[in-house]
Amino acid sequence: MAVKHAILTKEGVVQKTLTPMSAIRAKCMECSNFQWSEIKECNIPDCALWVYRLGKKPDQQGTRNQAE
Repeated sequence: MAVKHAILTKEGVVQKTLTPMSAIRAKCMECSNFQWSEIKECNIPDCALWVYRLGKKPDQQGTRNQAE
């Protein structure tokens, strides 16, 4: 389910077709001033996107360990 979004990049605002997880990642990049390390170290757990910031859905975290 890809949707066109206007996102802010280092080059300015561009139109891109993004999946929902890609759109969340793009928003996190914008919020962290385009610093990948800042996304991982984000200290704003009140943000609605915080649980998705690393590219995984909350219900998928830890599923690899449970299968073993």
